[in-house]
Amino acid sequence: MRAFAFGAIILPSAVEKTMGATDAAFAGSIPAIYEQYMGPMFFEPYAEDMAERLRDVRQGRILETAAGTGIVTRALVRSLPPQVEIVATDLNQAMLDLASRRLQAPNVKWQQADAQKLPFEDASFDAIVCQLGVMFFPDKLAAYREALRVLRPGGRFAFSV
Repeated sequence: MRAFAFGAIILPSAVEKTMGATDAAFAGSIPAIYEQYMGPMFFEPYAEDMAERLRDVRQGRILETAAGTGIVTRALVRSLPPQVEIVATDLNQAMLDLASRRLQAPNVKWQQADAQKLPFEDASFDAIVCQLGVMFFPDKLAAYREALRVLRPGGRFAFSV
């Protein structure tokens, strides 16, 4: 059995295959539980690290895929100048709804999008960020191709799993 390790959580390949179908169904109290419990425990320390790695971005556009409740987005806003535009996307609208209530910043746009089929023009972002989301993409190769397509020449794709 193929398994993916995430902290102390083991996801067998059968679970991983169904995640794509269920990600969009995270609704009700799930986004709030995710934000309140999983965020501080699993995601916030890595979000600060991710934002630190992009601290040298002084202008342009950053795309965040699998933004969830906006934990990385908030870290990016704290560490980047306000002229850097951040487009934070997620497949799940309920997660983005919670994220947009937690952060209202003029340089942040929240948009529902599938990282495997991004609704953006070619070469339209200076950097792409994805924290702990790549492992849930059913077609990782398609997501990587999309990231490369929307990334400007010389841009960066920073992700963690």
